[in-house]
Amino acid sequence: MKILLVDDVQSNLGVLSLIVEEWFEDNEIDEDLYSLDEAYDGKDALNKVQNEHYDIIFLDIMMPVMDGVEALKHIRKLDLETQPVVVMATALADTNTKKVTREAGANAYITKPVTLEMIDAMLNRYIDKKALIDPTQTQEMEEDCFDDDFLDFDDFDDFDDFDGEEVNTQKDMMDKFNESHQQVPATLFLEDYPNLDYILEDIDDLDNDIHSIIDFLDYDNLETELETVCELLQKYSTFLNTFMDFFELSTSLKLLSGVLENTDISSLDQKNKEFISSFIKAILQDLQDWKEHVFVLQDAVDVFYINASSLNSCIQLESYIKNNSQ
Repeated sequence: MKILLVDDVQSNLGVLSLIVEEWFEDNEIDEDLYSLDEAYDGKDALNKVQNEHYDIIFLDIMMPVMDGVEALKHIRKLDLETQPVVVMATALADTNTKKVTREAGANAYITKPVTLEMIDAMLNRYIDKKALIDPTQTQEMEEDCFDDDFLDFDDFDDFDDFDGEEVNTQKDMMDKFNESHQQVPATLFLEDYPNLDYILEDIDDLDNDIHSIIDFLDYDNLETELETVCELLQKYSTFLNTFMDFFELSTSLKLLSGVLENTDISSLDQKNKEFISSFIKAILQDLQDWKEHVFVLQDAVDVFYINASSLNSCIQLESYIKNNSQ
């Protein structure tokens, strides 16, 4: 069983990978019977599919180089022995996007932020656990996956464990962002900020601390490093608020810091600590990558995509913490 995860945002890949691995572990499936690969844009995914067989692909829609819908169209035209099950994932939960992905050949459609229950249900539907042990059953499973009745786009719309006023507020912000989103390249965006070096001084001193957290944070030191993590999130929030265009993400980082500060980390088990620490590192890495491509290299084709992608990540982590620390 080979699964390909495709997303240009590292935190999204990290979360999805952890959820999928946990599903196999919970179902007591030997790690030798499955493998996970990652791709960072549609073109990268297409190249991998041309060279490797994948049973399931989780494919993000909004990506640079080649978006998910275009990649899916190319995949469905490939002369493969068996076509993979393709699950589209996006923050754009509108009817037209769903229609476009269905017509392009997707098997299912899920909206971000993804939930544990949503991915579990998806894997339960598309993976025959017996077939992993007995390969003679694999062909029957693959044929079933392409039955017309199996193309159930709407079956996964009801999974929503994001309760609470703060999370709902952030989801509203994300919806408003999606409705008004316009692609703006870094060079155009920075024309309004001639004093860039002065602005960047606010976060230049954070680089060493962020790299240290990304390199060394783990379940065994999460509790002792939590204060540093919260300080980094709050400082980045203040920096983003300088631009006003990033109000959504600035607010979300501040709220995430508050959730972490009020969480009794010592009460969590090792698996939960591993998940949270990995998620924190991925969010910080995304922020660093965004800074690099917008302000340093200035080659970002869409400076505002950080709002949607990282906002999703913050919502997911907040919800996970609240659901597992009670």
